[in-house]
Amino acid sequence: MDVLLHVCCGPCAVGSIPKIEEHNVTLYFSNSNINSYEEFEKRYETAVTVSNYYKESIIKDKYEHNRWSEHIKGLEGEPEKGKRCLKCFEYSFIQSAKKAKELGIDNFTSTLTISPHKNSKIIMEIGERVAKEYGLNYVMVDFCKENGFKLSTDLSKELGLYRQKYCGCEYSIWF
Repeated sequence: MDVLLHVCCGPCAVGSIPKIEEHNVTLYFSNSNINSYEEFEKRYETAVTVSNYYKESIIKDKYEHNRWSEHIKGLEGEPEKGKRCLKCFEYSFIQSAKKAKELGIDNFTSTLTISPHKNSKIIMEIGERVAKEYGLNYVMVDFCKENGFKLSTDLSKELGLYRQKYCGCEYSIWF
């Protein structure tokens, strides 16, 4: 099965790819939520390192922070893990669904479920809803299960990957 894997960053991808390695995976780096172009590029470079490590192809989406900001408008003051994050996931999945359709790939999923700081069930529900709207399938994988996050951190250290300290948008910066 062909699967477009939405990749939020290299560290999340490095622990997710082994869990779907039986499929033909194309990585899709689409992260207009990231607060600066410099941070976007830094995270993209780690995703490229991971794509090379697993010998998987990677596609880079345009950085359009203003479009993302419009999508979450009115939710800027929401707490982390709140309504703003749900709209952010939706935005990423809409971008992923559009790219999957363009490429003729019927299935997509996301590395977002590898984080123990996010609600995988809600992420998968949003993914499934968006996939249906585009006539696609969302591959329901909770990458955090079976020590997925530990695998992610271990492999990130082994490969010397940059590990950011916040999700991505300017509202999630906590350090």
